This record gives sequence, C-alpha cells and structure tokens, in this order.
Amino acid sequence: CLCYTDKDRMNKITPRILTLIAFMVLILVPVSLYATGMDKVTGFPTPESILHDIKSRGTRSVLKDLYDNETVWRSIMQGIAFGNESWLKVAVALRPGSDAGASEILALAIGEALEQNSYGVLALATQSFELSEICGGPDVDDIRYDSLEFATKAIELRIAKVASIKDSSLLTVAKMCLQYLEDSKKDVARFYGFHKR
Repeated sequence: CLCYTDKDRMNKITPRILTLIAFMVLILVPVSLYATGMDKVTGFPTPESILHDIKSRGTRSVLKDLYDNETVWRSIMQGIAFGNESWLKVAVALRPGSDAGASEILALAIGEALEQNSYGVLALATQSFELSEICGGPDVDDIRYDSLEFATKAIELRIAKVASIKDSSLLTVAKMCLQYLEDSKKDVARFYGFHKR
C-alpha cells in the first residue's frame, strides 16, 4: 500500500516551503524596500524611488541595501552608464555615502555615461566626482574592454562626445576632461602592454 501519513506529506512539503521562504528573504526582501517605486518592466527600483529613499532613510543606509544586492546594484550601474539625467542624479546622491569600492564603481559608470550624455555628465556629476575619476578609461576588468583595441575605442568615443560639447559654461570643464581622457589612453596602453598573453 502506498499510503502517506500526514507526517510523510509534511516531510516532503517542508523543504519546499523552506526553500521558498529563503528565496523570499534573500532576494525579495532587499528589493521590497523599493516596492513603491519599482519599474514595472524591469522590477528594479526607479531613480525617483532611490532619491526618495535617500531623503527619508539616508545615503549610507540606501547605498548599503543597493550595493548588497548584486543584481539591483548592477541594474543601477547600467542605468547610470546609459547617461539618463535621472540616473546621473542618483549617482551624485549616492556618492557621499559610498566607500572606496562603491565610489570607484559609480565613477566608472559615470565615465561610461560620457559615451551617451557627455553634457549631462559634466553638468551634473562634477558636483560630486573629480574629473580625474570620471574622465578616464573604461574598467579593464569589464569583459567588454578586455583588449587594448576595445578599451581605446571606448576612450575615443568619450573624447568625441566630450569634444562635441558647445555650451560655453562647460567648455573649460570639457577641455580638462579631454586632457584626462587623452592621458588615460597612455595608461590603458601601458596596462595592456604589461599584461600581454
């Protein structure tokens, strides 16, 4: 007879329930902090919800929650890298609460945003970031820039975008950024020169 007792059923169900609860705690709880401001398409926090949370909870607390959830953090860095003004404002707002690691990642994302919105980057991000941090080469640990050729192409694109800025209020900043970008080509070449395979 294949009869199951209630105890047998519980022994089979309990691991499933525990797995579901663990999933909810580890994945959904950190994201649920932003549930009121989730993007309906991506399911990630919106720039507006993050800025609201920073005002209500403080930069360090919000940054810790975002940084601790790798999937959410990566999504935010991609938003910043696309150069959308609202995401650039998030980067500026997160900067005061960031440690060295988070600051470097934020700066690299803003540097990448030069390729999309150089005007916005120089107008907004220079409030919180040094030009030397954002006007440089790409992250050589990123597989998209894993060769001298790809890293140099990214720098050249950034140079072209920054050089296209015509707003007189940003010309001095743009000129300084261009110098940092030119210098970064030498740094990237040196890096790949020492790391040939």
